[in-house]
Amino acid sequence: MTRNPLFALFVALFVFACTAAPAAAAQPAEQTLGPGQAPVSITAIPRFDIKDLYGRIVSAQDLDGWIVLYCFGNEDTAELGISWLKKLTLDHFNAQGILYVIVADTSKYHKALFPMVKKKAKSAYEENLANYTKELEEKGYNYDFKLEDRYVMTLDTAAKVFDLFQIKDRGIPHIFMLDGAHTVRGHFTEYNQDAAKLLGDIIAERDAKKLAEQYQLSMQVRKRQMWKRYAIIGGAAWLLLK
Repeated sequence: MTRNPLFALFVALFVFACTAAPAAAAQPAEQTLGPGQAPVSITAIPRFDIKDLYGRIVSAQDLDGWIVLYCFGNEDTAELGISWLKKLTLDHFNAQGILYVIVADTSKYHKALFPMVKKKAKSAYEENLANYTKELEEKGYNYDFKLEDRYVMTLDTAAKVFDLFQIKDRGIPHIFMLDGAHTVRGHFTEYNQDAAKLLGDIIAERDAKKLAEQYQLSMQVRKRQMWKRYAIIGGAAWLLLK
């Protein structure tokens, strides 16, 4: 059988193309981070109940649609993190449906020392609330909520919450911003205007979504009322023509 030289050349080129080294896989785009913003290594955080210093439990179900800011620290860094939360509050003071959670890492203490650690944490928490209340009064802020309901402190005795958020560097404060779907939208290791702007964007998105849902619900109600009126008019017309 006579071989066609052009066909042989084609086969050789085809085999070479198939056996050539594959192109390098596309690398994921790096996150563009602003000052003080850390990479977000985890985006979906499962909802969980929050038990505060006084045994009150904020149910995970009750936080559906709420924006939650988690501030992580320890006895050396918590005060700095709390000061960031205060600034973020003042940036968006009138916003509703926001919870600020201070997560204090106490995992290095033996459980026998827990009562003493808890007592000290309560003292620091109450002192911060008293000072913040005075600051708000001096600045002329009016509000109809209790600060202890907006700012919740919990002790992470086994660092389980730190692990859940995959926090490696525990020598600095961390703030995570989660939207109403409990999706991580930002991770900051300092307070700055980027953090304030992001919180404002999350609030605006949440409020716009609520407004759209309310409009859709009102339209459904109006449609039901319209069809009900049509049914009544139709029934009346039928009786008149009967």
